[in-house]
Amino acid sequence: MQPLKRLLQTCLMLVLSFNAFAQPASKDWMLSLEGNYYKSKSSESNLDSQFKSNEKEWHLSFNAERFVTDRFSLGLGLARYHEKMEENTQQVLLEASGSSVHGTFTEAEGTIWLPRIFCKYYWPVIGRFYLVPRFSGSYGRAKVNASVFSASVYHAPTDDLSEIDPGTLTGWEADVKGNLLSLELAPELAYFLGNRWGLSACLGGLRYDRFGGDLDISDWTFSFKRQYWKMGVNFRF
Repeated sequence: MQPLKRLLQTCLMLVLSFNAFAQPASKDWMLSLEGNYYKSKSSESNLDSQFKSNEKEWHLSFNAERFVTDRFSLGLGLARYHEKMEENTQQVLLEASGSSVHGTFTEAEGTIWLPRIFCKYYWPVIGRFYLVPRFSGSYGRAKVNASVFSASVYHAPTDDLSEIDPGTLTGWEADVKGNLLSLELAPELAYFLGNRWGLSACLGGLRYDRFGGDLDISDWTFSFKRQYWKMGVNFRF
């Protein structure tokens, strides 16, 4: 029994020492690459209208942080966001002389570059698994290209003929540019695989965005939906 007991004690010490070796320490540096890809489609319809939308977006960021203590770190990063959205709306109008269908098609595509500063606190949960509250501030340049086209098609009640009403043909394009300020408080999950490598996941949180330029828009978002998730890989040295 004594050899078995010594073997178990040795294995336990090895596990504990490996976990300690994998944990972050003061003056360590860590590089991380994180991103997200999200795609969604939705549609709504009733007796006299129909709405369809298609949205795609991706995000990629590179970060570098320095551990001031064994738990607290400060860092800098650069993020790029790209989003594309399409919407199609149709509405049926019934009249005595016939019926008409009014349709609107909207397309918008935007790109954002955001330098950021952030701070994190690594709260150990168990072993090499950490809960990491993160606060970040970003400020950068944003550009959105948008176009809208609308028209109405008239259907006569006595035959199957239909025609586009020339007076309803409208369309416009716009390039919107400005600066974006973004503040975010979000929980992050981190797991250190070993001395160098680790994985991270941020599943949403509280965010404030303010866009200033051709338009002036501000918005608060508190959500843990899939489109706000970020998955990353870390390298510590």
